[in-house]
This record gives sequence, C-alpha cells and structure tokens, in this order.
Amino acid sequence: MNSVCILGRVCADPVIRKTGKSGKVADFTLAVDRQLSQEVKEKAKQTADFIRCNAWGTKADLAQKYLKKGDKIGADGKIRTSSYEKLDGQKVYSTVVSIDNFYFLEKSRPKESEPKKSDIGLANVFSAEDLPF
Repeated sequence: MNSVCILGRVCADPVIRKTGKSGKVADFTLAVDRQLSQEVKEKAKQTADFIRCNAWGTKADLAQKYLKKGDKIGADGKIRTSSYEKLDGQKVYSTVVSIDNFYFLEKSRPKESEPKKSDIGLANVFSAEDLPF
C-alpha cells in the first residue's frame, strides 16, 4: 500500500505549472516537524523535514487560490519516485508526495506591520480630542 499522511507548514506560495492542453500542477514544499524523544529534545534544537509535494487538476487550483507561505495543512497522498540522468552522466533520484487531499488547519499569522482587521479605520473614527479624559 502506498499511502502517506503529513502535517506541516507551507514553505513558500505554490508554484503553478501548465501540463498538456488544460492540466495544471501546483508544486510546494511542506516543513514537517520531526518527532523527537524527550531526551533528544532537551539536547537538540527542533528540526524539520522538508517534503516536496504536488497537487494536480482541481487540487492545483485550490492550492493556487488558498495556500500561502506559513499556512499549516494536513495532506494525504502517495509517494512518487523518479530518476533522470544529468548531462555529466550522474543519475539523480527524486521523491515527491502526490497530494490526493489537503486540509486547512491554520492560516499563517499576519506580519506585525500589517493592520489587524479590527483596527482598520479606527484611527479615522476617534481623535485624542474626542476622548473624555
């Protein structure tokens, strides 16, 4: 059985490629925290694995529209391996998770310089002279 389930953060906005006449594929990488034993956690810094993923067809459209750098998602799919030969004759192997489904768990946090939705427009509504103290 070839099945994988991963949970991680999107490392960068997905890159969309056209395939064939009307096909699309979204390529992105997930940073997946490694589960360390308590003893190892105390001695080492937190580490992550960076898993290359791709989503095809309508999943690519969803990834293009909704996935952004820093978003936490869960995904399930299949591991695909391929190989090719470089010009110098060296054989290169590649592994990618072909996503069947992904689940939005947490949006990335807005940067501190960006105004919060609740703050937009408040500066124009009140001034210091309007305050009763």
